[in-house]
Amino acid sequence: MSEYSTPEHTPPVVLTSEDLPDDMPLTNRLETLYMKNQNLWRNMFEDLPTPTQKMAQKALPMLIASAQKGEPVIMCDLAKAVAPHLTQFNYAMRWVLSSIHTTLWELERLADWIYGEIPGLTAIVLASDKTPTNWMDQQTRVDPNRPLPWEDYETCHVLPVFEYPHWDKVLAYVKRRLI
Repeated sequence: MSEYSTPEHTPPVVLTSEDLPDDMPLTNRLETLYMKNQNLWRNMFEDLPTPTQKMAQKALPMLIASAQKGEPVIMCDLAKAVAPHLTQFNYAMRWVLSSIHTTLWELERLADWIYGEIPGLTAIVLASDKTPTNWMDQQTRVDPNRPLPWEDYETCHVLPVFEYPHWDKVLAYVKRRLI
């Protein structure tokens, strides 16, 4: 196993008010707790989907198509495609990508899923050419003070997405859930 191997998926961590700064205003604390606990770890198929989940439902087939072609996706291009009304998209897209990641994490754990571990599809979403998004940069660092070199990031996180042979099965599952 490489020094830069993909970290194992971990279940969501639920935040409590003790996890937030004491000097944060109450309304900000409540909003932060809601965003972190409700949206960040929601899959795309909740009973009452949020606008973010609807954007994730639109983005996932686009990401799968790019993965099948072996092409990374630039974050601002994805944002323009799924939410052209957003002027500041990084924050919203964080929740979109998180929803996709959670959905795939849950899918691969279903008893009837026989197509193995699903690589982190959101790794192909880049901030710019050969630059991971800030979130992926932070998640994949081996040394907290040094970003993972592009070649290692590409080898450990992007190429497994491009090489995964069952994206058609993932897409079929998603389409069944959307009907």
